[in-house]
Order: sequence, then C-alpha cells, then structure tokens
Amino acid sequence: MNNYIEETLDLTEGESIRRDCPKCGSKNTFTARKVDGRIIYNCYKLSCDLKGLVSTAMTIDEMN
Repeated sequence: MNNYIEETLDLTEGESIRRDCPKCGSKNTFTARKVDGRIIYNCYKLSCDLKGLVSTAMTIDEMN
C-alpha cells in the first residue's frame, strides 16, 4: 500500500490519479489528487476505509 502513496508524491499541483485500491483490491476505486501542496487520497468503495492526507512541500512553481 505504501507504494501507491509514494507514487502520489510525484503528482503535480492539480493532477489526480485513479487506480485499483491497494487495501481492498477493488477495481478503479482509489483516487489521489494534489491540492495546495497536499495529497488527498481515498477509496470510494463503501466497505473500504482507506483515506488520508499527506502534506508535501510546495515548490516555487507551485506557489505561483
């Protein structure tokens, strides 16, 4: 599961991804997006509780 979260750290501001959930395995239910220097991720399957927020340092380009 940590590999999925690590992959999200490379997202650029405003970019999002959608993949299979690393926790429950459901197809195409895991999403992650970068907003204001934070990675917001979750699984949309009702029975899965994977969700969170990872703070990242914003680059100068992202601040402009």
